[in-house]
Amino acid sequence: MKRICKFLWLCVAVCMLMPSAFAQEAREFEPIRYGEPISYGNALTAAYTERSLTTLEDGNPVALVSVSCSNGSIIQVVDLNKEKIIHSFEVDYGGYFYYGIVTNDGVIYAILGKTIVRYDPAVKKPEKMGDAPTTRSGFCHGLAYDEETGILYGTTSNTGNVFSLNAETKEMKILFSVSPECYNVSRPALLGDYLYFGGTATG
Repeated sequence: MKRICKFLWLCVAVCMLMPSAFAQEAREFEPIRYGEPISYGNALTAAYTERSLTTLEDGNPVALVSVSCSNGSIIQVVDLNKEKIIHSFEVDYGGYFYYGIVTNDGVIYAILGKTIVRYDPAVKKPEKMGDAPTTRSGFCHGLAYDEETGILYGTTSNTGNVFSLNAETKEMKILFSVSPECYNVSRPALLGDYLYFGGTATG
């Protein structure tokens, strides 16, 4: 019985000393102090850039890139010689920067998700041409450009659509669909009077 009482008193003594020990340890750490928050403008979530298209602007080589996310994009033009961003544009559409095309006269047609964007280095401003005929979560896989007619040809995911886009009037037409045999159509290529592309089979 005496041993039990001694053990209980020992436990009580240890418990009484523990708060004092923790308080002493806490006094050894000073609180971390932070400065005033700094705003760098609107934040982009899930931002990335992974592709670019190049052309000449005022005789200098430039690259068009896009930092994209779910709620918008920042399209930027980089002077490759100076290694400096010379133009930056915030737009209200976003998506992966997929493959595009550069025409013989240096005009860029880029793909942001399912949106086709034109950048003319003489105008120095991006212009939305339209959205590819696919689902809300779909995108445009690639473009081909007919220099003689000024017609763009594009392919899509999810719907298997192959479409044309008049670069002057912005008129877009679905030429045909390879769905349901193929739901994804690869980047197209023009050779002579024929348009070539591959596809991902369903099932």
